[in-house]
Amino acid sequence: VNIVRLKENRGPSAARNAGIAQSKTDLVLFVDADIYLARFCLQRLVLAYRQYSAVICPRIVFYSNPEFIQCDGTSAHFIGTLTLLHNRLALEKAPRTVQTVGGCPSACLLVETRIARELGGFDESYFFYFEDLEFNLKLRSKGYRIMCESRAVALHDTGRGTTDLSYRIGQKYPQQRIYLTVRKRLMTILTYYRLLTIISLLPVFILYELAGILVAAWRGWLTEWARAWRWQVQNRNELRMKRQEVQATRRLGDRNLLTGGPLPISEGLIGTPIAKLGLRLLSSITNLYWRFIKILIE
Repeated sequence: VNIVRLKENRGPSAARNAGIAQSKTDLVLFVDADIYLARFCLQRLVLAYRQYSAVICPRIVFYSNPEFIQCDGTSAHFIGTLTLLHNRLALEKAPRTVQTVGGCPSACLLVETRIARELGGFDESYFFYFEDLEFNLKLRSKGYRIMCESRAVALHDTGRGTTDLSYRIGQKYPQQRIYLTVRKRLMTILTYYRLLTIISLLPVFILYELAGILVAAWRGWLTEWARAWRWQVQNRNELRMKRQEVQATRRLGDRNLLTGGPLPISEGLIGTPIAKLGLRLLSSITNLYWRFIKILIE
């Protein structure tokens, strides 16, 4: 075991990149500190990689309740956030196959070291949250395939999470998490979505932002919301340069990268019956629009 200590906490992206730089093997497996591999998990991941030549992730179940799935991979929702596939689905109802997915949670994934280095690793400007969404979009936009081997199982011990960043049911929703999730969502859209996609989705983006502002005003988070938007303006030159690089090297269009479905919103934001009703209504409207507009997206 070779332990690499960083002098400061620059987030999980920087830690993973340090691991990529040190790796001397053909494959690298990312495993977060709160992820435990079940028996034969690693062997099954490697076998799936050899068969499909893809980036592979396991089925992740809850450590405290392993009869329920946390995710079988992920997908990039058109609204600019991450959807967990089969989230909270009972194991007995879930398929046990290898399936193509839109992304892997960075908490546990197997990838060729060569590919990870070719892509420049994880974007360290994301610091915390959505770094896996960015990494997956980077992978898929360049034509790489991502798959979930559901017969390989990993357990996620959610525990208490990271102070002032993680949310757990029953806890107060962290204000810093609001700032980071809004900021990273906007970064992802401005960097990876094609201009026609942004223009086509502008009505639902506006509707989503208005709903977000209402929630932020109700919960006392307007300062965090404004900080996230101000960051985009202050860093517009860096975002423009990154966008130019991404768009110049991509091979797949947004229609192949983005998916629809219920809006992926944390339970900590929709605690009241009125909020839940509003979310269902917003989700119905935005997805109806997506069904008609996606044929225009390249």
